[in-house]
Amino acid sequence: MKKVKFINNPIAFFIPLFFALSIFFVNDLFTKNTLQSANNCIAWVAGQRGTVLKTTDGGTNWIKLSELTYLNSIYFTDADTGWAVGYWGIIYKTSDGGSNWIRQVSGTSLFLNSVYFTNTDTGWVVGGSGTILNTTDGGTNWIAQNSGTTMYLHSIYFINAYIGWAVGSDGIILETTDGGINWNLNNSGTSYDLYSVYFTDADTGWVVGANSTIINTTDGGINWNLQNSGTSDNLYSVYFTDTNTGWAVGADSTILKTTNGGTSWVSQTIGTRGVLYSVYFTDANTGWAVGGITVGFPSEIGAIILKTTDGGTSWTKQVRDTSETFFFSITAVTITSTDCFDNFDNIIPKSFCLEQNYPNPFNPKTTITFILPKISEVTINIFNLSGQLISEIFSGRKQAGSHSVTWDASNYSSGTYFIKMVAGDFIQIKKCVLLK
Repeated sequence: MKKVKFINNPIAFFIPLFFALSIFFVNDLFTKNTLQSANNCIAWVAGQRGTVLKTTDGGTNWIKLSELTYLNSIYFTDADTGWAVGYWGIIYKTSDGGSNWIRQVSGTSLFLNSVYFTNTDTGWVVGGSGTILNTTDGGTNWIAQNSGTTMYLHSIYFINAYIGWAVGSDGIILETTDGGINWNLNNSGTSYDLYSVYFTDADTGWVVGANSTIINTTDGGINWNLQNSGTSDNLYSVYFTDTNTGWAVGADSTILKTTNGGTSWVSQTIGTRGVLYSVYFTDANTGWAVGGITVGFPSEIGAIILKTTDGGTSWTKQVRDTSETFFFSITAVTITSTDCFDNFDNIIPKSFCLEQNYPNPFNPKTTITFILPKISEVTINIFNLSGQLISEIFSGRKQAGSHSVTWDASNYSSGTYFIKMVAGDFIQIKKCVLLK
């Protein structure tokens, strides 16, 4: 997902600093890669004053969980584990879905603007003065990476544990292919501030920013091409459900939609005046946009959450929170793993499920997660391309729920392997790549 983050000087960037929002969803089980129901999801929203809201029913009801300190971004890797970052180097972590938060040591006092994790261990945070922090132990330790710039970084996004991008002030785009050990400068072709980055695969991505900027790449960032947004407003968030269908939101209640990869963008209407800083869709029809209403009667002004079930043709207000100035930060995270549960309050899985290993590609360890709807005898084995069993990862009985095991492939050569899960009559296979 990505987020929009702003500079340490609240006077210089008054509008972005006070009109951002962060929203994150954990999706329901995919069947043949199609989301079954957007109403069965967990979502969290972070507000400028530190408010954290949560929903377990697709946004019908939102519950205030916590009031932390000035948050800019929030991200969850599963129904329990998440992080929130904000002013003055603040990083919080929760292991119980947001009910309780523990502050982690970031090693900086700069504003932190965007947080992204590829699994429960590996994540990055970006912020002021070119700050990029990385953790490989869930945030117990945060290590500064050399970004090669002092520009303000607003947003970060990774497609796996190795390949990612960060964007920021004056048109800066940074790319890494080794998890951030090295960050390389892309030529964005613009000098406008860039607030949000999103990729659908290793080649295809979009960045949005100030003065209606939308740029697109189809070669992993080697070349960036300007797209015509049809507006003059700042754009703070971009999200795509596939390489054709996407949305961008921003100032003056701007919502833009494309169905052709950004060749053309069409304006959508929400019926009120404000600023939108985050957009997220679970499929081509169902999505949310969040921000704040800034113009109107006092009874109308406040932080807002909007929802659509028809691809944005119409938007319904789910929340207006007058206790929050605005929901702060721009983050809409794409989840590649699935949470196979009927009811998140009871955490009851609704079907067997073998999730894609993470990271993938990997070297030398990767995590394999599997879901059981009932007590089951289960085996997790690894096969090579010839179909030979090379490693028995797990064999035994497990309770209903989500379980994870680790494969250490230190003794195996680079190549393609297959993970096979067997639980009773259920069989599922995932392909993984060991890259040394």
